[in-house]
Amino acid sequence: MGGRDCFRLVPLGAVPLHIAVASQLGPTADQSSSWIFIIWTSGAVASIALSVYYRMPEPITWSIPGLIYLGTLAGEFTFAEISAANLVPGVLILVLGILGGGGKIIRWLPLPIVMGMFAGSIFSYVTRLIDVTVGNFAVAGPAVGGYLLGRLIGNPRVPPVGLAVLIDGQATSEAMSWSLPSLPVPSMSFPVSSIIAISLPMVVLALWFGNIQ
Repeated sequence: MGGRDCFRLVPLGAVPLHIAVASQLGPTADQSSSWIFIIWTSGAVASIALSVYYRMPEPITWSIPGLIYLGTLAGEFTFAEISAANLVPGVLILVLGILGGGGKIIRWLPLPIVMGMFAGSIFSYVTRLIDVTVGNFAVAGPAVGGYLLGRLIGNPRVPPVGLAVLIDGQATSEAMSWSLPSLPVPSMSFPVSSIIAISLPMVVLALWFGNIQ
């Protein structure tokens, strides 16, 4: 993926997705801004440091499939449980990377199983999109139509998501206040149920899609 593609993907795809999932999980405004700030800043710093060290692009970022999977768990676990369950796979992936065990896990897990996990995690988003489009066509219809038009055009200079925003006209020019995030430390809870339901799938999704996307 080139620099221009990344520039279009981040503001029109990755950032809105991150904000949407954060709002679903129920954190406070300070927790949401802290989460988003830490994810993007730490990824940028790590990417620059590794790229300079290895003298080649080494992007470090979060997992979009993993984030989508988290969104499907909204209401099933508390934010403290989700925070803790995200810390566990981060530590596991770091250890696997140091020990060189990530490649072995990828070879053991067939790709169809991983793709099935991802397909199941996004299925609720697809059905929700249909419900919203049918139930409130005046608002959602133009956005869906703009996205489909962008896909039909097939020009990388015309991102479908950006076209959907322009056609839908939902972007607002209202005044916004800017401030640095407060970076609160979230409370964490480590029940076994959340570790099994969140941590293990996150490891699989991050390892597989992080290596093939």
